Amino acid sequence: MAQVSILSPLSSEFFGGEDSIEIDACSLFELVSALDRRNPGFADAADVRVAFAVDDVLTTDWATPLSRDSNVMLVPRVGGG
Repeated sequence: MAQVSILSPLSSEFFGGEDSIEIDACSLFELVSALDRRNPGFADAADVRVAFAVDDVLTTDWATPLSRDSNVMLVPRVGGG
């Protein structure tokens, strides 16, 4: 199971204030799908509003594999210019 850390405001908006959950997933895509089943609308928001760090490395590739010991951080994207 991947350990998922959720930073605010995502934790309050999608996860009822939870800041850490465990999800059984083999890839980042499976993780996002599982989170969307648990919290409908998350996948649509994740595509544009969430940055993912898998084992402390930022990634945009949803095919990134996850292991049983993976730590995934969901971080709100910051706009800028």
